[in-house]
Amino acid sequence: MSRRAGLRRDMRREPDHAVTAKITTPHGNVVPDVPCRVYLPRTVMGRPYLEFDLSESRVGPLTVPEFSVEGHGEIPNGGVSILSDLVLTQGWREERWGSKFVKWMLPGEPWNLEITRIRNKSDKETIQSGVFWLTPNKLLNPALISLFSHTGAVEMRTARELGFQLPNAFVHFRRYFDYKDTESAVLRTSALVAELGGKLKRASLDELVIDLDDLLLVTSLATRHRCVCRGWTVHADGAETLFYRNRLAVPRAREIGTQETLIDNPNFEDFLRHAFAAFRQNDGREALRQAVDLLVSSQEGTIEASFLKCFAALETLVTLYRRNAGLSTILDPESSWPTFEKDLTSFIQGHALFKDDSSRRKLIYEKRGELNRVAFSTAYRKCTESLGKHGFHDDDLWPVVGSSKGVSLAEIRNRIVHGVVFTLPQQEALLKSLIHLRWCVERMTLAFLEWPLEQSLVGRFLRHMTPYQTWKDAQESLSHVAA
Repeated sequence: MSRRAGLRRDMRREPDHAVTAKITTPHGNVVPDVPCRVYLPRTVMGRPYLEFDLSESRVGPLTVPEFSVEGHGEIPNGGVSILSDLVLTQGWREERWGSKFVKWMLPGEPWNLEITRIRNKSDKETIQSGVFWLTPNKLLNPALISLFSHTGAVEMRTARELGFQLPNAFVHFRRYFDYKDTESAVLRTSALVAELGGKLKRASLDELVIDLDDLLLVTSLATRHRCVCRGWTVHADGAETLFYRNRLAVPRAREIGTQETLIDNPNFEDFLRHAFAAFRQNDGREALRQAVDLLVSSQEGTIEASFLKCFAALETLVTLYRRNAGLSTILDPESSWPTFEKDLTSFIQGHALFKDDSSRRKLIYEKRGELNRVAFSTAYRKCTESLGKHGFHDDDLWPVVGSSKGVSLAEIRNRIVHGVVFTLPQQEALLKSLIHLRWCVERMTLAFLEWPLEQSLVGRFLRHMTPYQTWKDAQESLSHVAA
């Protein structure tokens, strides 16, 4: 997610809408009848932007970094309303014409923004059609063919597209094209969308968005690249609603080649149907969601930051298993542990090495709670044994724990966290350790979703990968880092 203050922009175009707004601050102050200009983005990746005009007497209550807003205005043959429960700002600014004061202007960037255009009174409870705007994704892209005309025009036709039955609606994944005439050429842009395949009750829209987000999460796992829904347009009889989800950061654009995804294209549709159902039925799906988010986002950033994200995903999955298997603590924290802790404290107080040194005793006391936690290495081994029935194995990868021949992935994680500096020659070895860690977490996630390992690209396919063959040399290199 992205929480970014409303950056001031120099808008060189007319606003899409002008409304009269009511601003409400987090402290409950209400400023009514504020002129507001609404600028909508021209692309899926863009962000809507608001500008408010304030009189001098109204500036005081709005010296806040955020507020909510609702507003109403007129459009030809109807009206328009806007609603945002959180607008971020960097504060108002003064506008002058020479030495003469003109107005105060408050810029704002909405966290979410809903715009409703109503042209007549009719049935607004049934959505007739809808389009959800998605960020680019290699596996969801439809197969397109280009048809060339003798006039020079090029028509794009869909040869094959993916459709998916969500619990409340059927969606088609399509590519929409937009053409803009310029002095020298016609510019063509396109965007990936999920198009609603039929009518939908408006009351079911929120649930549909949740379902679509879950589907895109599974898609992100398969693609190794985050895909999110940035908003939507839905049409009812006589009404149109646009919703912008600024809170969801746009994934960094990345070229993904053949066999660089986790799931290959021929298996993707089957994977999507299986994994979506398995994810929704899993009682630990929020932990799985967090693990997938961490895993996919680890594709960006420095090696060290990516390693920590990936290891956090691993620990999330192990923690999920811990709770289900009763491996969180050794003694019951409510009954047995307090008694043992009291006896342990008495022992430390009376021991010759501690009884006359309260500072040293304090250092030991601070570590007492860790004694009741089942070791990560034990929980990890138990977890992998349990996942073995779903095809998981890691005996061919860089060991996560307990490596007798060199540093383990868990030890590398500890060294990063505790500030050990890796030399430039060791960066390549560190990258290989990250790749192995990512493969391990991907295998674990697939096992939690009960998807066959060999129907992915982290099974036998890894034999063709150089890091798979050379990790032992890299492990030896990192073993010389001072602990």
